Amino acid sequence: GGGSDKEAPTAKDKELKAAADKVVSATAYHQERVDAVKKLPVTVVTNSAVFRQKDIDRLFEEADPTPPPVIESCLPSLYKLAQTTDLYIITQFPHAGHQNLSSYFEAHTVPSDRSPHGVWEADKQELAVSKALEDAGVFAAGVGPRQGAFCE
Repeated sequence: GGGSDKEAPTAKDKELKAAADKVVSATAYHQERVDAVKKLPVTVVTNSAVFRQKDIDRLFEEADPTPPPVIESCLPSLYKLAQTTDLYIITQFPHAGHQNLSSYFEAHTVPSDRSPHGVWEADKQELAVSKALEDAGVFAAGVGPRQGAFCE
C-alpha cells in the first residue's frame, strides 16, 4: 500500500526489488488467473505456505528468535501477488492462552500518550517474521510493512 508515511527505498530495498523482478520475469504464470486478481485485496496466510509450521513454532522456544527460513519455492508467486494485488500477509502464532480479547490486548499493548488504549508492541516473534519477509524481498516487491499481520 502507498501511504504518505512511506519511506524512500534504500539501496538494499532496490537490490531486493530487482532480485524479485528478476524472479518474476523468469517465471511463467497463468495469465488469466493473474488478471483475475489484479489490484484486488488478497490475503496469504504464511503458515505452511511461506514458513514451515515447525519454524514458526520454534520462534516461541528461543529467548531471542532468529528469522525463520522462507520456503524458497513460494517466492515467485508471492512476488507476483505483491506486484499485482493489494497483498496482505498473515502469520498465525500458537495460542498463548489468553482467556479473552481484553487479556490478549493487555498482553500486547503498552501505555502511550498517543492513544488512551495504549499502542501495540511488536514482540520478538513478530519482529523475526517481519525480518524474514524483509530479507526475502517481500516488502521490496510491493507489500507495505503495515500489510503484515499476526494472530493467534
